[in-house]
Amino acid sequence: MGKGKHRVIRSRRRGRRHGRDLFLNSPRRDLNILYPHLILLLMPLPMPPRLHIRKDHILLPATLPLLLMLLMILPLPLLPLMLLMFPLFLFLFLLIFLFLVVLFLLIFLFLVVLFLLIFLFLVVLFLLVVVVVIFLVVVLFVGVIVVAPVGVPLGVIYIYFFPRLGLTIVFLRID
Repeated sequence: MGKGKHRVIRSRRRGRRHGRDLFLNSPRRDLNILYPHLILLLMPLPMPPRLHIRKDHILLPATLPLLLMLLMILPLPLLPLMLLMFPLFLFLFLLIFLFLVVLFLLIFLFLVVLFLLIFLFLVVLFLLVVVVVIFLVVVLFVGVIVVAPVGVPLGVIYIYFFPRLGLTIVFLRID
């Protein structure tokens, strides 16, 4: 019985001395193999307790600066192609920019023309109303003040006295 205990302790010591995995024959072996890969994804999380990491694994912390560096380094082989494509991209960018500018100008001009048309319509309508009102006021004023005193006696003379004087009015009708 004492031998068994001694053997377990010896094997643990030997495992630690030779850098072998303590959980090599345990059910946690698969997790222990996957852990260095998981740690790349779960680096911000705290490391779980009692989980042994093999010493021969190189762990790279998956931090944001590392990912940014990778994103900056990955396009480097494509740099000559990107430089070749740069004029095309510039041309497309300028084309899209010009299209947007022209579209904006067209919309602006349309709105300005629409505003001017509405403004002109309102001005013409206002002028028509003013002219009609002035015309009616002038006609009524002239008719009541000027024409009536002169026209009524003339009309009475014209209608009443002219036939008695033997004068007739000839209406020419052109068909």
